[in-house]
Amino acid sequence: MRSRFVVIVILLLVLGGWYGVLRIAADPGGDIGRYWYELFLAHVAVSYLALLACYVVLGRDRWKTRLKKAVLSVAAVLAAMLLVELPAVLGWVDYRVVLVPKMAGGPGPHNRRFDKELIAVRPAYDHFIERQPGDDVIGLAIPARPIYETEFRFDQNGFRNESDLDRATVVLLGDSFIEGYKTPQEDICSSQLARLLDTKVANLGQCGFGPPHELAALRRYGLKLSPEVVVWFFFEGNDLQNIDHYQGAVRDWEGFVRSENAYRCRSFWLGTLEIVAFRLDQLRTQESALARRRSGLLLDAQGAESEKIYFGVPPFAVSAHELDLFAKLEKILWAARGLCQRNGIRFLVVNVPTKLRVYQDLCRFPDDSDVPHWTLNDVPDRLAAWCDEAGIAYVDLTSAMKAAALTSATGRGGPVYLPDDPHWSARGHAVVAGEIARWIRAANGSRDE
Repeated sequence: MRSRFVVIVILLLVLGGWYGVLRIAADPGGDIGRYWYELFLAHVAVSYLALLACYVVLGRDRWKTRLKKAVLSVAAVLAAMLLVELPAVLGWVDYRVVLVPKMAGGPGPHNRRFDKELIAVRPAYDHFIERQPGDDVIGLAIPARPIYETEFRFDQNGFRNESDLDRATVVLLGDSFIEGYKTPQEDICSSQLARLLDTKVANLGQCGFGPPHELAALRRYGLKLSPEVVVWFFFEGNDLQNIDHYQGAVRDWEGFVRSENAYRCRSFWLGTLEIVAFRLDQLRTQESALARRRSGLLLDAQGAESEKIYFGVPPFAVSAHELDLFAKLEKILWAARGLCQRNGIRFLVVNVPTKLRVYQDLCRFPDDSDVPHWTLNDVPDRLAAWCDEAGIAYVDLTSAMKAAALTSATGRGGPVYLPDDPHWSARGHAVVAGEIARWIRAANGSRDE
């Protein structure tokens, strides 16, 4: 009788624990993601041990035999886990190849090859279809949204061009915005610009690139294409920080490569846990409190609410460190301008605004929202002033993107940024291509005169 009472108590505790887990998962203000899957897995382990405890208490064999079988069961599970993990521990296998899908900017040897000048580039002639939700879906714990299915095709150098190019009238340098994150190949800026100008446009953008990467890409690949125009896209959101990342990797290259291929990266079980976290994240039926505080409803010209827009991270404040990085940016741009000038190439710097800068004044936010209180920094103004002083042509996309965003709120054309991701939509790429084409045509007209 006492044994049955113990078993009932154990089972009630397990069921109570699962009830608590499910309540956390259903709570729109509760945590999810890493905390949720760690809690979930902890309860899986507790449930397994509880069932073994019930067997030890109620089994028909002698209690020593039952205890021995329970211990052997745990040992067998741990041995199987170790057997699977051992190849990763010894460095024989990198499980990211099977656990991480082919994706833009993804980790693992199937997604990138290391390069001391460019840090990491895609394999030559890579071709895959990526299926991913918006970045904010994961970062803010938003209920499952549409999956963006995007086909990627790369050239011999690992850049997103339809074919190998030996000449190009225009070369584009930039990061994931230019590579076309979550955007079909025919809709990315380089493809649309090529159609607008009826000429060849080379896309040398890549996820994770920053100013030092782009200078290296210009030297190695861009100049060989003998372009008439080089367009350098500066993303105000993280390009300054990417200078730090680049210099850290180059300073200790061997250490960087080791850290990127360390056991924790190759691990089967750690990789599997990340997949579990991602899958559980998609089960949410209500947005988290963080997502609600970082969202707003786009207003049309009459002030009526339309589409919901999410804002992932606040803008950074310009500190002494950022000013130091800005000084390094100036040197990089000056070097790029010198390369172009010596080769008779026009050089244009383009500021890519964050989604916040474009949409902050166009949305209505909840009363407890964080977004209206975020302060935009003055990095675009600093860049514009420096380019003017240095005699470098400069275009800020903010005004054009704002105008297009306001138009989309009336139901015409669609958003310029993905609602649940910080990157441009296909329409955003079209707006950018139109602005660059307009500048090039005007520059050609002034040259002809």
